[in-house]
Amino acid sequence: MQIKNFAFLVNKLDNSHAMTTMTHNLNLLVLSNAEYSPIVFHQTSGKVLVYPQFPHMMLQHIWGYEGTIFSVDINTTQLLLNNCMRATRKIFYVFDLEWAHQGASQFGALSHIYQNPNIELLARCQEHYNILKRVWKKPIGILEDFNSEQLIKLL
Repeated sequence: MQIKNFAFLVNKLDNSHAMTTMTHNLNLLVLSNAEYSPIVFHQTSGKVLVYPQFPHMMLQHIWGYEGTIFSVDINTTQLLLNNCMRATRKIFYVFDLEWAHQGASQFGALSHIYQNPNIELLARCQEHYNILKRVWKKPIGILEDFNSEQLIKLL
C-alpha cells in the first residue's frame, strides 16, 4: 500500500467553523484509512475544539514539502504560489468567496491568483462552482466542507 501524502495550508489552526470542520474530517480520514497521511501547515495556532489526529506544524516547514497542497484562502494561496516550489499539485480550495468583498482595485492581484495556470480551483458547493466558473475559471470539482470521501476522490 502506498501512502498518499497531502497538505492543507491555513492561516490559523483554531476553533473557527472552517478549521473545526477541516480537523474533524481529516481525523475521520486518518482514523479510518491508513492509506492517507494529511498534514496541516499554519501561520499561527489558537485554541482548537477538535484535537488533530494528524501532524500539524508551522508554515516555515513547508518549503521542502512534496505532494498535493491545498490552500484555503487568498493569503495562503499567495504563499502556496511563492513558497511551495516542490508541490506536485497546488489546489486553492475556495471555502469562502472572499474575493467578492475585495475592491475593484484588487482585480489584478486577484486575477493573478484565481486565473493562475499553476493553481487549480476547488469549489465548496455547486453555487460556488458556478460562480467561479463564470468569473475566473472552471474548478476541478466540489469539496463540501472538507468531506473526506470527496477529498479521497481528488487525490
